[in-house]
Amino acid sequence: WKGGCKRFAAGAPTLRTRSTGQGTTALSRDGTGQIVPKHLPPGQSIEVREHQFLAATDNVAYTFTRVKGIANMLFGSTGFFIDRFTAEQYEGVLFLHGFGNIFEIVLGASDVIDVEPGGWLYKDASVRMEIKVMGLRSGIFAGSGNLVFNRFYGPGRLGIQSMYRHMGDSGAGGTAGGVGDAAGATGVAAEALGASDSR
Repeated sequence: WKGGCKRFAAGAPTLRTRSTGQGTTALSRDGTGQIVPKHLPPGQSIEVREHQFLAATDNVAYTFTRVKGIANMLFGSTGFFIDRFTAEQYEGVLFLHGFGNIFEIVLGASDVIDVEPGGWLYKDASVRMEIKVMGLRSGIFAGSGNLVFNRFYGPGRLGIQSMYRHMGDSGAGGTAGGVGDAAGATGVAAEALGASDSR
């Protein structure tokens, strides 16, 4: 797994265990959910929500993008990271942990879907994401706040997790637990906006 020094520079966890040779390795995470292996052909990249990485073969390169503001609106932090993993000379395998059940949606070129910020797990590099903020103007919550969600545009695969725990802000040195335990797990609210891209 290449690029770990970039995690150090970003203040994200950097310690990892390396296994080599023949035999069996068991993987687990301190949380209810599923582990999904993603096979990456040479040159293919996948973008993953921070703190969901579990393991990867050694030819998988790593980098990240910082998305500012969304965690600030939800949890009083300063943002979050999107991890990007790329298989280099030959096929790589990336193991991810998602809370609850994991569902994969394949978006067509004109498909759009809105997902709660904590609901998405991974996406193909071809899937574009926008942060949307809508003011609450009707009902009992009118004027009391904003509805924040992520809008994804195809084509490509999008992984969704049915539960969510906020694991803290990497940039602020957050760790698993703490804020994450206080936030708990919430269901995913996803709404398909139709087959036409209304951009």
